[in-house]
Amino acid sequence: MRLPPHALPAPASSCLHSLPPNAFGVGYFPLERGKNWCVHSDARNSGNYAQAPMAVDSFRYLPRSFIPLYEQRRYEGIDEPVWAPLSKPVTEATFALLTSAGVYLPASQRPFDLDRERAEPTWGDPTFRVIPADATEGDIDVAHLHINTDPIRTDLDVALPLRTFRRLADDGEIGAVAAEHYSVMGYQEPGAEVWITETGPEIAARCHAADVDVLVLAPA
Repeated sequence: MRLPPHALPAPASSCLHSLPPNAFGVGYFPLERGKNWCVHSDARNSGNYAQAPMAVDSFRYLPRSFIPLYEQRRYEGIDEPVWAPLSKPVTEATFALLTSAGVYLPASQRPFDLDRERAEPTWGDPTFRVIPADATEGDIDVAHLHINTDPIRTDLDVALPLRTFRRLADDGEIGAVAAEHYSVMGYQEPGAEVWITETGPEIAARCHAADVDVLVLAPA
């Protein structure tokens, strides 16, 4: 099915985040139901990107019993969603992807540290891996203790939809696909201190250096 320019596919719990200078705005942590916003398609279509917000339920795919754990979690210095309006049409923007599925390149990268996580169950590897835009199922493996990783090995687009975004770029629905994309292991220790102070800013800096306009979170 061909998608119109204003109907860019994104996971239901994610949002399109443009990256402002000097901001580690690669996304936001879900603080409260209804507090996360995407630019509505009508606003994108009209070019008025800063208006007409649309509520996103960040907890839609969580078991209902898990929601209080995340609603009560707070991160120091992050009281509101990190938001940066998209300053250009999606048809002119360069997109990068961020997956939280623990994807890595076994030929050149270490897997995420599952041994330490098994020994310390409240800890999660806070590092990231760079995945090239032409990566395929034959190039990757997955290290994550909290999801079924087999479908990702069969179809990388399940977690990192590179083929889909390349097709969107070829069809002119988006401007371009960045040369590199990013993978993290979404299970993190309470507070996510290393992620907030090191991993997030480093990913954002790489996006700025590569002139990426939008980083799309593909949550596992």
